[in-house]
Amino acid sequence: MAGSLSPAFVKIFYNSVFAPHVQIVGTNTWNPGTDLGDFEAWSGSPVQADTMIEAFITAEAQFFPNTVTFTGYEIYTLADTLGAIPLLVGAKNVSITGDVTPGAGIQQEATQATWSFKSTTGKPSKVVMLDVAVTDFSLITSASLSIDEQSFIDEYTGVGNAWAARVTSRPFFFKQIAYTLNEKLRRNYHLN
Repeated sequence: MAGSLSPAFVKIFYNSVFAPHVQIVGTNTWNPGTDLGDFEAWSGSPVQADTMIEAFITAEAQFFPNTVTFTGYEIYTLADTLGAIPLLVGAKNVSITGDVTPGAGIQQEATQATWSFKSTTGKPSKVVMLDVAVTDFSLITSASLSIDEQSFIDEYTGVGNAWAARVTSRPFFFKQIAYTLNEKLRRNYHLN
């Protein structure tokens, strides 16, 4: 279905000092196999599921405080039919911590980073990070990307991986990173 998480997606679990979070990221087709199986990469070759997912987590951990720990992930498949129920096909515990040392000038409570892309079909694709380390709430575009930001973009958009927009197409064109305060989290954390 257009806009759904079919044919597969990954739930990534992480804990900040404020709350547990779940990040959902779409993928291309998953196939059973050794370990956690593999995904059909956009290059046409299979990519080992655990290798791809853990590389993604490691790349995004660079934007989180070292008080954040990624604790595991689950892989689901979803049929392309109305009312289909996601099927859990694999799961793994991990322990990957953020890289940023909290300190003066770093906001992390109820923060949100939204990475926006266009897919190869021109549809929007986003990656959302909560309780991420923020030093500046300015909009980030391709003209001002850091090496770490470009590395994460390459991980998410690479043809050797199988990350997908919700239209089963490859994230292709980076648009921006928008840093904001998440109002729902602020209410949940009793900051409002």
